[in-house]
Amino acid sequence: MLNRTKGCLVLALLVATGFAGTLNNSAPTIEERNAVISSLKENKLALQKKLKGLSEKQLRFKPSSGSESISDQVTHLAAIETNAWQLLESAMLKPAEAGERELLTYKEDVDLVKSLGEPGQGDPGCLSARPSWHNLFEAASAFRQSRLTHLKFIRNTTADLRNHIVQTPVGTLDCYQVLLWVSVHADKHLAAIDKILSDPQFPSR
Repeated sequence: MLNRTKGCLVLALLVATGFAGTLNNSAPTIEERNAVISSLKENKLALQKKLKGLSEKQLRFKPSSGSESISDQVTHLAAIETNAWQLLESAMLKPAEAGERELLTYKEDVDLVKSLGEPGQGDPGCLSARPSWHNLFEAASAFRQSRLTHLKFIRNTTADLRNHIVQTPVGTLDCYQVLLWVSVHADKHLAAIDKILSDPQFPSR
């Protein structure tokens, strides 16, 4: 079962109860804003805690042939975080188009959270990632910078996020849904890292 941080639980509750994802909302409501901020902060801190004190051997350990290491997980996570911000930023430079909402892959936010959060559904976002960092330090730094940028944006924006539409590796989303995607995607990588850490063969140091 997918492990979720406290912030993502708040996010899931918000969309499930209907406070997020109404088609008439354009700028984020207070509830939407607080839910995304909480979730983004929680899984950012969770990743920092999981990486703290790990050795190079531990970071590169793979439970089986063909599986990913913690280093791989962080690199993919950083790539999607960076790509998502670039997509959102580009979309916000274009005029808002309310009519394009008909093209959305997920008509309701709860459907996006449920679909992308399913542990058996794979991680389609990572398939398009093109990591360009030389080491884990660079990838982790890129993740932190992108996450800080996302947090600053959602704290301060009054923009019409609902009517700016963008093509992403997981479908056609509005710009608020891009932030939901970022949060759910991070949680999936945290769950994958937890699984590696709990492997019986995981190095002791």
